[in-house]
Amino acid sequence: MNSCHINYKRINNVSDTAAELIAQGKVIGWFQGRMEFGPRALGNRSILANATIKGMNDVVNQK
Repeated sequence: MNSCHINYKRINNVSDTAAELIAQGKVIGWFQGRMEFGPRALGNRSILANATIKGMNDVVNQK
């Protein structure tokens, strides 16, 4: 069920695929396990991007 209309895909070799996408200049959302909530929760979520690309922080903030 995809009630939020978010594009996602399950893959077998997660770390290699993530590294390839980041090297290509893509921004990826990484999540695993249960989600946390509250004022200081990190939520088991991360946004990953290639920090060596100039202006990538603006791209991440825009997305």
